[in-house]
Amino acid sequence: LTILIAGVFGYLSMRLIQTIRRTRQHQFETNQKIQHVENDRLRAIYDLTSTLTATLNYQHVLDTVLDLSLNILNLDPAAPPDNRLVCAVLLFSKEGTLEVGSARRLTATDLRVVLSGQEGAIAQAINELSPVLRKDVQHDPELTRFVTFTTCNEIYCFPLRSGFNAYGILLFGHPQIKFFTPGRCELLDILGSQALVAIQNARLYQDVVDERERMIEFQEEARKKLARDLHDGPTQSVSAIAMRINIVQR
Repeated sequence: LTILIAGVFGYLSMRLIQTIRRTRQHQFETNQKIQHVENDRLRAIYDLTSTLTATLNYQHVLDTVLDLSLNILNLDPAAPPDNRLVCAVLLFSKEGTLEVGSARRLTATDLRVVLSGQEGAIAQAINELSPVLRKDVQHDPELTRFVTFTTCNEIYCFPLRSGFNAYGILLFGHPQIKFFTPGRCELLDILGSQALVAIQNARLYQDVVDERERMIEFQEEARKKLARDLHDGPTQSVSAIAMRINIVQR
C-alpha cells in the first residue's frame, strides 16, 4: 500500500511538474510575443518620426501618415493586413471647407466629398482639441456623407490642430466593434501628434516656396515692365537723337 501510494504521488508529481513546465513555457512564449510586438511598435514609431521629419513634401507627408497608420495598427506582425480598415486625411481649404487630402480604401465618390466641419464627431474633435471615438456613425450628420464610413461601426477622429491653427482631421474607421482598443488609440494619438508636426513643417515650407515663386514672378513682371518702358521711352528718344545727329552731319 505504501509503495502504491508513493507511486501514485510520484506520478501525480511528475504530471504536475510537466504541467508547470508547459505553463511556464507558454507564458515565456507569450511574453516573448508581447515583447516582439512592443519592439515592432517602437520601431514603427521611430520609423514614423524619421520618415515624417525627413520630407517636406506636403502630399508625401499625408500619404506616409496613412501608410504607417495601416501598419502600426496591425498588432500581430504574423497576421495578414486588415483590408477593412479605412482611413483619410481631411484638410481645410482656403474657403474653410474640409476636403480629402489623401485616403486609403475610399471610393471615387467619397474622394470628392466636401464638408463644413461644423457638426458631428468632426466638429467635436476640432473644437475640443481631443480625439473622438464615435460608434453611432449612421447618425452623424457629416460622416454619413461618406459611403465607405457608413459601413463602419466605429470611427476614430484625431484633430490636426495646434493653437488657433486648424489644419484638418485624421479619420479612421473599422466595421469591427471595439476595434479601437486603448492600445490602438494610443498608437493613433502618437501618429497624429507626429503627423501634426510634419504637416506644420510641410505647410510652412510650402508657404515659403509659394512666396518665393510669387517674388520671382513679381521680379520677372517688373523686369518686363522696365523693358517695355525703356523701349517706349528712352530708347525711342535716343534713336530720334541719333537720327537727327546723322541729318546734321549730312
